[in-house]
Amino acid sequence: MDPANPAVLYAGTGEGSFNIDALRGAGIFKSIDAGATWTRLAATTGSNFHYVNDLHVAPSNSLVVVAATNNGIFTSINGGTSFTQTSSEVRCLDLSVTTISGTDTWLAGCGNFSQGKVLRSVNASTWTQTLGTDPLDVDAMGRTAVAIRGNRAYAISTSLVPGFDRSGSVGGDYQNQLHAFFRSDDGGATWVATVRNSDPHWGNTMLLSGYFNCSTLGLGIGQGWYDIAVSIDPADSNYVWVGGVNLFRSADGGFNWGRGDSIHPDHHLITFHPQYDGVTNQIVFNGQDGGIYRTTNARAAVAMLPASTGSNCSPANPVVSWSSRNSNYAVTQFYHGTAYPNGTSYFAGAQDNGVVRGTDGGGANAWSYLTCGDGGYTAVNPANTNEAYASCQYVDIRKTTTGNSPFNSAISGINASEGSVFIPPFAMDPNNNQRLWFGGTRAWRTDNGAGSWVGASTLLNSGNDEVTAIAIAPGNSDLVLMAGNFSTNRIHRTTTATTDTTATAWTSTAVNGYVAALAFAPSNNSIAYASIATYGQPHVLKSIDGGASWTSASGSGGAPCPMFRRSASWCIPMMPIGFTSVPTSACS
Repeated sequence: MDPANPAVLYAGTGEGSFNIDALRGAGIFKSIDAGATWTRLAATTGSNFHYVNDLHVAPSNSLVVVAATNNGIFTSINGGTSFTQTSSEVRCLDLSVTTISGTDTWLAGCGNFSQGKVLRSVNASTWTQTLGTDPLDVDAMGRTAVAIRGNRAYAISTSLVPGFDRSGSVGGDYQNQLHAFFRSDDGGATWVATVRNSDPHWGNTMLLSGYFNCSTLGLGIGQGWYDIAVSIDPADSNYVWVGGVNLFRSADGGFNWGRGDSIHPDHHLITFHPQYDGVTNQIVFNGQDGGIYRTTNARAAVAMLPASTGSNCSPANPVVSWSSRNSNYAVTQFYHGTAYPNGTSYFAGAQDNGVVRGTDGGGANAWSYLTCGDGGYTAVNPANTNEAYASCQYVDIRKTTTGNSPFNSAISGINASEGSVFIPPFAMDPNNNQRLWFGGTRAWRTDNGAGSWVGASTLLNSGNDEVTAIAIAPGNSDLVLMAGNFSTNRIHRTTTATTDTTATAWTSTAVNGYVAALAFAPSNNSIAYASIATYGQPHVLKSIDGGASWTSASGSGGAPCPMFRRSASWCIPMMPIGFTSVPTSACS
């Protein structure tokens, strides 16, 4: 947002953190009417702007816009009409700017799965590295988030290496967790570490660790390459917030820390209300994988982390309280969904938000949680809707026979050690509601409602392909397709599916691009479609011989539903985010 004109907004696109489900962007968009309409900036259509990770407008000059991208730092001096690359440091993910004695002072955090660095500029055109050259930081400091307000600046870095061996297990404990927390009192020109992962105070080293309690302080889960944020209290720069898997606050300039969250994990953004004063207005907004949350008492007590195990946080729980602001905020990323036979109820798996159920009557804000952390594929027995299936990440299929929670594990017989994609597909045979298929690095089949599973193919492409999509032919349970994408992109096929074993070698056809979905025509199982989720490739393939061979069927022009291909009364989603059946009105 332009600080001088809130009607002017810039939006950067692309996910540059290297998360497994990241998508390429399409440059930078600009609005001059508070977001009512947007224009793609012509200067940002190239590959340098496929991953725009942060954007800021200069506080003292609205024409100066700075973008941090995976290819470096780019600066516009004309409101986005043109951009010039001002730093070639790669994987720049964070920016912060403040005005010191009339001069805009910029900080940039660069590096992810590579050497982390903080760059500084006083003109947005030349950048100097000010953090990351100390011998303690070289080859050890990874992704770094930055914040600056006046002369006070903070930076938090994840560890590229195992780091300090706190557990005594012969090997470090902090990879992808905390490397160090840094503080500057001269506007980011020089830095000191207030916390390093080797510090004796164990609790303070947990800032980028996840899923621990105060008595055990268990290490081992870190996502600092993905969720990492830092923000300075505008009323008192000694108060500083940090987000990782969990959310923390310091009130003494970054030396001691307490837990400040009891909400959804994986924090990416912490921002203060424009009228925040720390007294009458203590509103802070937090963005994470669960959406947007707000607190109105950001200065309340946090649960201070203990120095060693066997102790407790004090107080035991944070007094800072948060409330969800997700009403009508429709940004949940659904991987897959299934409609019940009545067509008015449905359940779906969502990224980091479990498997949830909704109804037409309940509306957009009445989804209820059923199971899982990351939700995946779903299926329901149309003859008995109390019998339903849901999957979580990797090899984790669950079943209920009551139509509600709990969902119990239903993977007996599947060798999970063979591997799978993060969200592997499974599908119910439309001809037999007790037969389901699951894809890992081979095909798996159950004929008794997931009571037990058997291998139904050899390892696909010698175990190098992981299944991303499944289709079973209506009217012919022996005809099954599975897409494999890892070392190659192939569509695997069998015509003897119901009797296949681990000795059965499926045939396969190579295709160009990642196969996100497969479907047979409901009235003609010779016709099948595949959706391709790869830029620069035809997005729809068609087969007229039951999946034995494939040709492009992408079409051209601006249809009302460009992400779908329609055939008769059904659609095939172009991305793996969607439902197994889509109303035909969506495809007209």
